[in-house]
Amino acid sequence: MPCEYLFMSFERKNDNERLSSELLALQKGENNGRGIPCVEDIAQYWKMGEIESARQIAWTDNDKIRNYPDLQQWLEDNLFGLDIDSPLKLHGRIENWGKPENA
Repeated sequence: MPCEYLFMSFERKNDNERLSSELLALQKGENNGRGIPCVEDIAQYWKMGEIESARQIAWTDNDKIRNYPDLQQWLEDNLFGLDIDSPLKLHGRIENWGKPENA
C-alpha cells in the first residue's frame, strides 16, 4: 500500500476519533447527566470508522435524538452533511409538504 494511502487512513482515523469524542462530550450532560445511550452507540461506531453503521443508528433512533435539537443538528452537520435524505432534512420536507415554496 503506498505511503499516501496510509497517511490518509491515519488522518481519517484521527478525524473519526476527534468527532466521536466531541459527540460523546456533547451528549454527556443530557438526560439528567446520564447521557443518551443511542448517541453513545453512534459515537462508538464512528470511532471505529463504521460511518454507515453510525448513520443507521442515528436514523433508527431519530425519535430519541430529536428530543435533543442541539445534538440532532450536530449530527446533521457532522454525520449526514450533504445527504439530502438525512432525518432532519426529511422532516423539513414533510413539514413543508403541500405548502407553497415561498411561504
